[in-house]
Amino acid sequence: MAISAPGAEDFARLQQTIFDVYGENDLAHVIKNAPTRARALIRPGSAQSRIAGADHFFEGKDEALFNAVRVFLDGKP
Repeated sequence: MAISAPGAEDFARLQQTIFDVYGENDLAHVIKNAPTRARALIRPGSAQSRIAGADHFFEGKDEALFNAVRVFLDGKP
């Protein structure tokens, strides 16, 4: 698990499946770099998810974050 990875170039070197989660109201640089991070998710099974209404710390969005991670780990849409 990586939290607030500085850039997508880090993703390309990793051999693991990656789940990149960010909030709709996240930090400006996190939102700005989301498309770049998404393009770097080259490992099969990797995904990106934006949590509606969430800030950088997912304050008050525990259930939405939990559900996103559960769906990712279960491999279901």
